[in-house]
Amino acid sequence: MKRSSKSPTACSSKLNTHKHRAIHDEHRRCWESFPAHLRYDLYDEEEVWASLGPTFALRLIGAYLEYLHMAFQIQRLLRRQTQDALPTILEISMKLLSTVLVFNKKRNQEYNVQRHFATLVLFYCLPSSGVLALELRRCTLENIPLPSTVSRADIIRNLSVLISCVEWAILPGDGNHRLCSELNKMLALVLDEVLNYQPPANKDQSDGGTGAPLGGVGAGFFDFPPIDGMEPIPTESEDFLTWLDNANWNNTVCGSCL
Repeated sequence: MKRSSKSPTACSSKLNTHKHRAIHDEHRRCWESFPAHLRYDLYDEEEVWASLGPTFALRLIGAYLEYLHMAFQIQRLLRRQTQDALPTILEISMKLLSTVLVFNKKRNQEYNVQRHFATLVLFYCLPSSGVLALELRRCTLENIPLPSTVSRADIIRNLSVLISCVEWAILPGDGNHRLCSELNKMLALVLDEVLNYQPPANKDQSDGGTGAPLGGVGAGFFDFPPIDGMEPIPTESEDFLTWLDNANWNNTVCGSCL
């Protein structure tokens, strides 16, 4: 009998990839089965607020964000099996970010909108915006294009708005102010690095003959001053999400959890 050339690990990985894709497809079908009047993504942005009112609009957006958040988590699992998941996770991340930023336009109109904005930024925006920022950084420094599912200009524009929003939405007295402040600092640093980056003329100039990539790709962590109880923020998107998973949302990141 001819033995299979595939290792058990490879077979298991392929099986997990198939399962995660099946879960993603089922999750999408479930959302698409909702009545049209309950799906925020089928409304025009202005129509949903003007015709339905803030209370109903908030409920629709809340359901849509939950759908996107779950899709984000499924794609994150899938990405651990295959890099083919990257375009989709970036697309979902952009939808999460742009949907939450709708609240920025409405924050002065309704108390309920303003009251929920900080929570939405913390829960939905920081993971997705971190992934977008770090993949934008990686593609810039490696001189490769972003996947076609996202626009470089849209990422830069939306991250710029988010950075401004976090400055007013997360106040010094809030329990998560320090953590959010560091994450906001990271997003601003990434945008500065991306916008000011000049591709090296040749390899010798880029690394000084040492083989180290220009701009610190692969360095592992951002060079921020150390803060008690907070681990350095990683420069790779999956490592960043793991770092955020272990965050203690009382201002610190638990080092023993990493």
